[in-house]
Amino acid sequence: MAKLFGEYLVERNLATVEQLLDALIEQLRSVPSTAEVIYELNLMKKVDLLSIFAHQQYTGSDFRSSAQSLGLWGNQLAEKVTAHLQNLRRPLGEILVGRGHISLDGLTAALDSYVEWCSSLGKNLKPTSAVPKPVQLPQISDKSTSAISQAISGEESLDPILVKEFVDVYESQIRPSIQELIKAMGSTAGTKSQLREYLNGALSEFIGLRAAAQFLGAKRCETIAAETVQSLEKIVKSEKLLNQRLLLEILKISSHIIDSLSEILKDFNSDSHLDGDSNMIDLIERLSKLNRSLGTEEGRRLT
Repeated sequence: MAKLFGEYLVERNLATVEQLLDALIEQLRSVPSTAEVIYELNLMKKVDLLSIFAHQQYTGSDFRSSAQSLGLWGNQLAEKVTAHLQNLRRPLGEILVGRGHISLDGLTAALDSYVEWCSSLGKNLKPTSAVPKPVQLPQISDKSTSAISQAISGEESLDPILVKEFVDVYESQIRPSIQELIKAMGSTAGTKSQLREYLNGALSEFIGLRAAAQFLGAKRCETIAAETVQSLEKIVKSEKLLNQRLLLEILKISSHIIDSLSEILKDFNSDSHLDGDSNMIDLIERLSKLNRSLGTEEGRRLT
């Protein structure tokens, strides 16, 4: 069964329960409420916000549930709010380091070990999403089923036929190629020319994955693939960044995230059910941080 990164740290005696709770509380305090984000970014009319607050008072529901009940919550709004919250949310590891509960080197080693452990679970790893399993619907027409599924989830489902094709191609072609590259790089120290071959191979796979996700409309998969392509292209342009450990970390994190998104696609015909999965969010933040740091002084230290 998958564990969150914090749980993994406690289990390996790299942090205590008290230290983890201390960091989690600080992490929560750093994130504003959904209502605050909507108000700050002016994502909704003020009169609609007041209607939601009034509904909350009468029903005792949370903000999102009240907004959904009033027909004021949709996929586009959810994506904007989630994206803003993820930018503001401080990574758990950063807080643990800042509070002196773990060293930066210790955190990096723990993350490497955690990614290895997650990868070893393979297809048995299921994302710890807070989203319930799909409701079993009666046998009715495809259009009616699609409409009901969308109403239940509050989000637009993707074409199930295209989802199946995407997942089949990923599992039968793209993932094996990426895993083969990871295995080859992890087994021995490569020369510069070998690393170039690995890099070009990985870039080709993720460019294909990005295009397939874009065609499908799987925005999360497309974003992760695009982020990975951007990172690999930065390494292509800089000989200083051509580093085996860095390449391995990027590929392991990216492939693990896409693996989980692939499972979510199969379960929900959508890849947007990651809001409650701290495990994946932490890995996504790590990937984004790596991408941002490439070419900077921090990036040079990574190599």
